[in-house]
Amino acid sequence: MVMHFNDKNWLSLSKVFSRYKAIPLFKGWLCIFIVIFDLLPSMVFPQINLVHNGSYEDTVCSAAYQIYCAEYWYIVQITPDYYTTLNGSAPNTVVGFQWPHNGNAFAGEAVYGGVADPNKREYMGVGLTESLKSGKHYCCTFWVNRPNASGTAVDRLGVYFSTDSIITISSCCELPYTPQVENTAGNIITDTMNWTSINGEFVAVGGEKFMTVGNFKNDAMTQTFGGAGGANNGYYLFDDFSLVLVPDVSYPKDFANAGGDTIICEGESKQLGTPAIAGCHYSWQPTTGLDNDTLAQPIATPSQTTTYILTVQTYSTPCRAGIILTDTVTVFIDSCMPPPPPEQPIEAYNIFTPNHDGLNETFYVNNLPANSRLIVFNRWGSKVYESTNYNNNWDGGKVPDGTYYYLLTLPSKVVMHGFVELRR
Repeated sequence: MVMHFNDKNWLSLSKVFSRYKAIPLFKGWLCIFIVIFDLLPSMVFPQINLVHNGSYEDTVCSAAYQIYCAEYWYIVQITPDYYTTLNGSAPNTVVGFQWPHNGNAFAGEAVYGGVADPNKREYMGVGLTESLKSGKHYCCTFWVNRPNASGTAVDRLGVYFSTDSIITISSCCELPYTPQVENTAGNIITDTMNWTSINGEFVAVGGEKFMTVGNFKNDAMTQTFGGAGGANNGYYLFDDFSLVLVPDVSYPKDFANAGGDTIICEGESKQLGTPAIAGCHYSWQPTTGLDNDTLAQPIATPSQTTTYILTVQTYSTPCRAGIILTDTVTVFIDSCMPPPPPEQPIEAYNIFTPNHDGLNETFYVNNLPANSRLIVFNRWGSKVYESTNYNNNWDGGKVPDGTYYYLLTLPSKVVMHGFVELRR
């Protein structure tokens, strides 16, 4: 491949390579940070965008409309365009009206030539913040829009990651590379109003440091829509490029575990759930009584019996949907009143001596319940005493010494009976 070093390319290339040469110390610290990150688990993996100036917001020139005006970006083939609201080149562009997908800027390039200019292809490139790691999974996402003046809608838009930058002197034709991420064949992007997301996950060979953007298929391999008459060129806008590392994480089958049902006393607390798993996002419903509804193990202090629902979602990217599981746990509230004291045995003494010495003067029943009925009979069966609420106060009255028979009916309707001796 022949290199074409015009003034614009020298400018863009010098900016790209000078950036990497000027920050070796930063790159060293970045590597140390990545090693530490790989070793330490965390609740949520940070998604660090590896594309320099992925949304074109950093501008290095104010008047020109070429892609090298976006910091870190450079021309690969022909002249991709740069648009920003800061210099008035957007939203009223030469290819129609369009606001950026995000921020103030976006880029555009020809991706299809058709009859008027067969196999015309423009490409732009940008450096990455670090080289990709061999065997690691990466998720790439970017947004495209077909402007009003684009006569032909196409299906083939992609990005190619390489170990070195690509520069050509060609004024046509597709580059002979297979993009790692590409719009699905047959999925023709026709929307001229909204931005469309393209994303894909791939495994890095290792050492990739540059990204090239465009259509890597020739006209015959590109499916199209529209393009009648002379307006059959294909031109698209690009914005918000993102490349993130997908962590190597495996999850147990029961990664959503709210813990077992439990009983607590009113006003007490209980820790729910199980230890956090790296890369999982936790949420609890209802949030009532929880100190933090986004923790794996919140502290619950409910005021009434409550069933909590735990929802756990694994790490996700635009390329890979996370797995969602749920589990429930019920916290029962008990008033926890102290238990009643155990019942004491009821015992009737079998003798009493009412001789006014202050000892054992009455017929005494130990642990006698209130409202107990007592009837006393002599040996001939005649009733000599009765009380419907006996309170241990029968002293024998005027009856003679001897043995007497009693019936004691408790409030529970239990009847106790026996003999008691009266001796003065």
